[in-house]
Amino acid sequence: MNPVAMEHWQALVNQVGYAGAIKSTPIRVPVAILGDSTCVGHGISQTDSGDGGAFQLSWPVQVAQIMTAAGIPTQVNSVWGQSNLASITASGYALYNTAVSVGGGDNADWSLASTNPVVAGGYPFRYTNGGSGGYNNAGSTFSFTPPYAFDTFTVYNTQHGGTFNVNIDGGSALTVASGLGASGTLVTVPSSFGSYANSSSTYSVPHGTHTINVVIQSGTTTDVWGIDAFDSTISYVDLLPMCAYGAEISSFDNTSYLGAPAYITDLYYSNSQKLQFIWANLTVNDIANGTTAASYLSSMNDLNTKWKGGTSTISAGWMIGPWTNNMCAGGGVPGEAVTAQILTTAPTFMFNSAPMPVVDFASQWSCQAISLLMGGDGIHPTGAGATWMARTIATDWLQ
Repeated sequence: MNPVAMEHWQALVNQVGYAGAIKSTPIRVPVAILGDSTCVGHGISQTDSGDGGAFQLSWPVQVAQIMTAAGIPTQVNSVWGQSNLASITASGYALYNTAVSVGGGDNADWSLASTNPVVAGGYPFRYTNGGSGGYNNAGSTFSFTPPYAFDTFTVYNTQHGGTFNVNIDGGSALTVASGLGASGTLVTVPSSFGSYANSSSTYSVPHGTHTINVVIQSGTTTDVWGIDAFDSTISYVDLLPMCAYGAEISSFDNTSYLGAPAYITDLYYSNSQKLQFIWANLTVNDIANGTTAASYLSSMNDLNTKWKGGTSTISAGWMIGPWTNNMCAGGGVPGEAVTAQILTTAPTFMFNSAPMPVVDFASQWSCQAISLLMGGDGIHPTGAGATWMARTIATDWLQ
């Protein structure tokens, strides 16, 4: 790990402070994590095809726990997309992420959308009124119970239409503090996604832990993109896992739709909550599917240019791995080409006069460790593998 390359990351951590020196003026440092199924946590669990409670065991959640234990308060207090877990139905999504509930006793109208638009985190949760349950009831409700206390949260949608309102803990509909539907309780989703202002609605609530309920009120198709809860009373790093099963770098290098992942620096946050760092963990599927080094570099160039050119300049870092059977087969080709491209070119991307950092846990893992850290498919880490990844990442970030 190059200390110079980590300057921007350490500057963000220093905004929060370390144990005994946590900054008295509260500051939240939002950090997006873009990744594939190894970031989703698929395969970690021993139940439900490897997905039972897997989100809570995934390496981003474990990194937050390790960093907090090391004296840097860190949280994962949001949900983004449905992770492209095709093996789970909408009604069973809580098997993967126990903080989420989709629909109630009648949830036939909810689905894990598998058509455009693609958002960071895969596809949105989609409510399509088929007449089985109607609106404004348990069946038309998307619920999220963030694990940490909060006093503000933002609900993100995508284009399509429909209306919804939001409550906490089953109470009355909340008034939108800012964003889409401001000063009212009914949010009307636009048919086209043009700007941050028509993609999200922010609410203020009493500080504490709550269940956030998004209740569909009308419309044939209404998407819930994600919910982000945050605490204005403390200083902390906020990790935002936006990971999707099967994701390749091209999944994020998409500029055809304004809600696509390439636009996160422009559209995901208001000016006061702009992303401050992006970590990209996108190598496994590109290597498995034969993405060439030249193609990978082209997408890296597109993403880095877009992130640097957003409404506020941020910093970014890259990750390599975990090491999978596809990287080992045939002498590591084309895996070595992609990883070599990252190691060679990442330092040439300058963010505010410092090179892009790389967290390389693949070379440490290597092929000989697969039997201990990798599941039977040779791709997805076991629980031990996910913990090893989290420790490696946290160690690099804590330097």
